[in-house]
Amino acid sequence: MINSIQPSDLAFAKYDDQDVISAFNYFMTFMTPAQWQSKKQAIEEYLSKFYLNSPPLSQPVSEGLLMVTDKDRIGWYLYLMHCLIYEPHKYEYFQGARIIPLFKRIGMDIDLLPTLEGLRKKISDLIKKRPIEADQVIFELLVALAWKRNGYDVEFLAEGVTKTPDLLVKKNGKSYQVECKRQQKSGAYFYEENKIRQKMVHHVAPFLLTNCLLMEVTFHVELKSLSETYLLDLFRSEQSKIRGENWTISNEKLDIKASKIDLAMINHHLSQYHIKDKSPHLLELLAKKPIDYDGFTVCLHAAGYHIGEALANNYYIGHINNAFGVIVTCDAPQVYVEKARDLKGLLYKALEQLTLDCEGVVHIGMETFDGPNVESERLKKIYRTIESIDPEKTDLSWIFTHYFQSYSRSDENWIFDETVDVASAYVVPITPLPKNFLIIPDDADIIESSWHWERPLP
Repeated sequence: MINSIQPSDLAFAKYDDQDVISAFNYFMTFMTPAQWQSKKQAIEEYLSKFYLNSPPLSQPVSEGLLMVTDKDRIGWYLYLMHCLIYEPHKYEYFQGARIIPLFKRIGMDIDLLPTLEGLRKKISDLIKKRPIEADQVIFELLVALAWKRNGYDVEFLAEGVTKTPDLLVKKNGKSYQVECKRQQKSGAYFYEENKIRQKMVHHVAPFLLTNCLLMEVTFHVELKSLSETYLLDLFRSEQSKIRGENWTISNEKLDIKASKIDLAMINHHLSQYHIKDKSPHLLELLAKKPIDYDGFTVCLHAAGYHIGEALANNYYIGHINNAFGVIVTCDAPQVYVEKARDLKGLLYKALEQLTLDCEGVVHIGMETFDGPNVESERLKKIYRTIESIDPEKTDLSWIFTHYFQSYSRSDENWIFDETVDVASAYVVPITPLPKNFLIIPDDADIIESSWHWERPLP
């Protein structure tokens, strides 16, 4: 039987970020307490089922370990905030790192929300009718706040039979129609590669678990070009090389570096601290470094306990008997090209929405979890797409592309990076948005002319 500890028996620090609290309280005004409790209960029932039916190999960290079903994405985001504020033992770190900074920015501008015409209907429809569209609506809200901080009157336009932009903004007699598009977090290639990786690891899992190994694998060819038993077949043919606590294998298709996981050190740490399953703290202990966009598969044979009632996301590790971790990357040039998603489809859909008689502005938001090589290829595609647009045939005058990346660390719930790129149809452009960050503070200490994915990881 799994033991449990009552949250009241532990000294969790009281959450005191008033910006996040303000944003959470604002969204709660769109529901009765009973409606929120119903949402919360449905999410926790889902998490419990996820725990009972979880596969022997954990999902990749970059995927978001406990993403709730898409049918209530806004409910899941509000649940993350609720847990961070009121029930920290249930908080999901990696998903929270993506979401909490967005709501903190909303909370920082809480006094501006009543001035955004049409916002309350937008949020009400999101929560009650279209909860799957949380990413898009929150992005629109962040864009609206950016224009408001720059001194514009901002109106959310109601959707009708004919196509319209998302926002109409006005200042000093000048109007812009604004369309917002939010790219999905990951593309089809990412998910395909993850499935292949998990299958490969599955075949060697018994060996890795028995020997408590941390294995770092760098493929030099696309994973889909190899059989799912490739690692197992390689181990069988290279038995003489995979003995001892530290070993390597190298060939034209991959490089492997394996080392023994220091269970004595980890278990000593676990005896002193409450370490949550799948948390950044636990993964850093196993991987011996912070984990971000790298594919990481973990399997534990461990004893643990719940803090509070038995749910998926409040399980803590007390002692590890056996464990393995596999970090997979791929440096095949074709992979960078395949993962580098263009914004062409989003941009042309945005242009279709610019139907008003004034200059058009498009904001596109995307996340950058695939690393600098992928982002370099993506920029090439994006620039080619933007250059292909004839400004004389559209009302488009400005394109703002917003790049986001989040991190979670054992000593910090979230770290957030943002880079903004601007393109204009004007020969001598004078930006209508001098302050164009959507999430990080306008006075943040940043490095000019630098993409955040090119800087050292935190």
